[in-house]
Amino acid sequence: MTNDLVLAELNTARTALAKADTIQKTKNVLDIAVAAETYAKRQKLGEEAIHYATSIKVEALRQLGNMLKETEKAKGGEHGGRKKIDGTRLLPSIDAPPTLSEMGLDKKTSKLAQDIASLPEEQFEKVREGIASLHEAQKNIQAKHRFEQRAEIAQLGKNVKVSHRWHVYHGDIATWQAPRQYDFIITDPPYPREYLPLWEV
Repeated sequence: MTNDLVLAELNTARTALAKADTIQKTKNVLDIAVAAETYAKRQKLGEEAIHYATSIKVEALRQLGNMLKETEKAKGGEHGGRKKIDGTRLLPSIDAPPTLSEMGLDKKTSKLAQDIASLPEEQFEKVREGIASLHEAQKNIQAKHRFEQRAEIAQLGKNVKVSHRWHVYHGDIATWQAPRQYDFIITDPPYPREYLPLWEV
């Protein structure tokens, strides 16, 4: 397949993406873009073909992610799963939402698509233009989610009634000393690699 044929195939895929109104149709475009990107890299067809395929792939992922966010999630037992009544497996519900498998998706693709759909426009454009990688974008999103979750937990902690029987101290494990003897000391040490030497303290 020549460079011109790949570009023509991608033009068709971009048109199909604009018309795609279902998860399955969007996933088909995503598959075409991924295959074209892989082929262009292996055959060294040039940056134009690779970049074009990448941009369509990222656009398809965002569209897929937005669709998945609006799709009702399937619940356990709705599709003839393990839940049983009188030893008989339940029949699938006619009105039950489709599972990821039935939509031709796996959890990894679903998670990536929804993460890309959550990107602010500026960050999304960087990924689409190839300035930032999908991995970097997803890593930043996950870090943001963890930060928000920790902030939420911290806020909830402020509402906990403090008992005179326990105390919370915040300090450097390398220098902090307990002001008195306690039955238990619970610590939450830092886990990033740069803090590993502290485990030797």
